[in-house]
Amino acid sequence: MTKSARQPYRQYSQIIPIHVGLYLGSFLLGMLSVLAFAPFNLAWVSILTLAGLFGLLSQTRWRLTPTLVGFMFGVGVFGAGVNWIYVSLHTYGGMSASSAALATLLFCAVLALFPALFGFVGSRLIRKTQGVWILAPIWVTCEWLRGVLFGGFPWLTFGYTQGFTSPLSGYAPVFGVYGVSFVVALSATTLVSCMVHPTRAWLKLGLLGSIWPLAGDFSNWIGRSPWGRPSPCPYSKGMCRKTKNGVRMKLKIY
Repeated sequence: MTKSARQPYRQYSQIIPIHVGLYLGSFLLGMLSVLAFAPFNLAWVSILTLAGLFGLLSQTRWRLTPTLVGFMFGVGVFGAGVNWIYVSLHTYGGMSASSAALATLLFCAVLALFPALFGFVGSRLIRKTQGVWILAPIWVTCEWLRGVLFGGFPWLTFGYTQGFTSPLSGYAPVFGVYGVSFVVALSATTLVSCMVHPTRAWLKLGLLGSIWPLAGDFSNWIGRSPWGRPSPCPYSKGMCRKTKNGVRMKLKIY
């Protein structure tokens, strides 16, 4: 790099330290992830934003705090995705604007602890395994923990980004939302692996290209399987008759 090219870079680094810029970048990646959910339905955005997060955790040029990287990503996701809580508390709950804003901020910060946990665990396993593939199951595990601990809050699980317009929606009837989340995270790790370790990138992209069309085969198989079709009418009538009798008995008791 020439001296003339280094000068603007040094001036920029003096204004905004590179570490602060990368943390802000993680926050912006989290905010952009909301575009993958309804009503925007830009399913491909979730793969790119996760790839950006995984790339920040796997890079070695700048020594970042991986827990803070994950936390900032989570604050971006939930700050942009669950702002309706402020409306519920302030507009319909009668809470003051400052109290509602503080409660929403604290709620987003608590939810962001799960991406922070992902950053903490994922960065250490990357150094041990020397591969970014391990990040996909860790990401899904942290999403699952967020959905079950303390009553659970599965809102903004990345599997929900792959709606009816995405080819990956075919995995949902078989593996559920967390299975779709795993495929999304696996696609992101594939992109990062191709950039960080470009050797045999064609083989990695080929693997990714085989996973996506397979989702359509799963969807077609579900439609042809006996347990994927509606139940016969006599069976439904019998259950309905039994259910109605039970409802009448309960109404008589109460």
